[in-house]
Amino acid sequence: MVAQKKFNSYALVMLIGGLFMLLFGFIVPPFSTVTETGVKMLGVLIGLIIITCFNGDMLGGSLMALLATVFHGYYTANALLGEWLGSTSTIQLVFCGALCLALKESGAMNVLAKKLLTNKLCRGRPVATMVMLFLATYVVAAFVGGPPTYILFFGLIESIRDVCGYDKDDPFIKFSLLGAYIAATGIFFFAFKSPQVMTIAMINSAMEPYGRTFGEGTWMLVMFTVTMVYMLIYAVMMKTVYRVNLEPLKTLDFNEIETMRNTPDHFNRDQLACMGLIVGCIAYILFTTLYPKTAPAYAALTCLGNSWIWVLGCAVCSVIRRKGTKESYIPIGKLLSQSSMWAMIALVGALIMLGKITSDAELGIRPWLVEVLSPVFGGTNIWVLMAIVIVFSTLVTQVANGLVLSMAVCPIVTPFVCELAATTGINPDVILIISNVCSGYAFWTVAASTNAAFILGRPEITQKFVWTKGVQLTGVFMVVTYVMGMLFTYIL
Repeated sequence: MVAQKKFNSYALVMLIGGLFMLLFGFIVPPFSTVTETGVKMLGVLIGLIIITCFNGDMLGGSLMALLATVFHGYYTANALLGEWLGSTSTIQLVFCGALCLALKESGAMNVLAKKLLTNKLCRGRPVATMVMLFLATYVVAAFVGGPPTYILFFGLIESIRDVCGYDKDDPFIKFSLLGAYIAATGIFFFAFKSPQVMTIAMINSAMEPYGRTFGEGTWMLVMFTVTMVYMLIYAVMMKTVYRVNLEPLKTLDFNEIETMRNTPDHFNRDQLACMGLIVGCIAYILFTTLYPKTAPAYAALTCLGNSWIWVLGCAVCSVIRRKGTKESYIPIGKLLSQSSMWAMIALVGALIMLGKITSDAELGIRPWLVEVLSPVFGGTNIWVLMAIVIVFSTLVTQVANGLVLSMAVCPIVTPFVCELAATTGINPDVILIISNVCSGYAFWTVAASTNAAFILGRPEITQKFVWTKGVQLTGVFMVVTYVMGMLFTYIL
């Protein structure tokens, strides 16, 4: 009976989404500055959002959206294929995903976590130990993903609890679990992995009329720095403001913990090779972001861009073979097959295409959005706009899916910040990145995120803790994010 209800719900969602894609433009007449084709494409976007928000089939919904753009005459079939499968976002999703999968399967992240937590800096320093715990969580989450990270580090915290003799209801456990959950937003670090690649694709489409391109290197720099500054303040507040007893950590030996004891102390050759390739690619992207366009040999040094550097990394993996065999050092062919998630590729393609509807002058959607939102965003300076975006994104994501929220907010805010950038010289990328940082900070309710269940399902994390300490820490998060966001806006 339950399965039947789920099926009926799924069928209803897919039907409603499909009807919006096909019929919205024929039922709703053109309005304001929005043209007839603009209304049709708006219906496609609404239909896709309905399907992705209400647990419809992601692959089917995305392919339906792509087909609808051809059906309504916005794209020809050949043009759509070229822009979809030939887009930089698709290339990044496949080839960067393969290298990250290689690193995950090598077990390198477990070794890295052990190295961070057993280094000399942590010995006898409880706050430093907590900061390293959060840093390790962030780094592992960037490569491994959400659920495995929660399982690994929640289990590690339980082991610390048992070794140090903490009671199960001790505040140390509550704050440590919440801190690890927040630090696991490292899943959003890479600008080239799902789901962030989808948001960036829409931002790039909205920036196109202004002659701008979103900086993926800026994304990684701001994402990491803002989160880790907050986690440092969080660890200090645990000891000073909330008076959490961290003294048992002074004598903690991580080698006594089972999960750490079974992990090797050193990286093997395969792990070092995977890490070297990915670090090299990231370093190249950061270099091309910071290297001045007027500097010597700029075109030659930056020719690979943010996409083809990952292709080069995979090519290196394919070319280098193990000594005396025909086997690639890293089985990149197999990994490329595993990382080619067609549901994500289809969704990215649909969002790239639909992201352009907000910037295409022929559709008239952007002027309409500007007209509607001008009372909120228009006429404000960057200081006020940053505050509005942070408060809105942080609070709404507590009751709504953060991915959908960022997909909705960023294309709308982009025209305003690009216009501000043209007159003030600020970096328009930062406020859009900050919106995504805030959209990932979600744990007040189970509706906040699919990952919220991992933290709210813990018996230690009571509703009283969430709505007192959790809300207070959210306020601190917004202040820290605002200060860091404004610094980066003018520095970068």
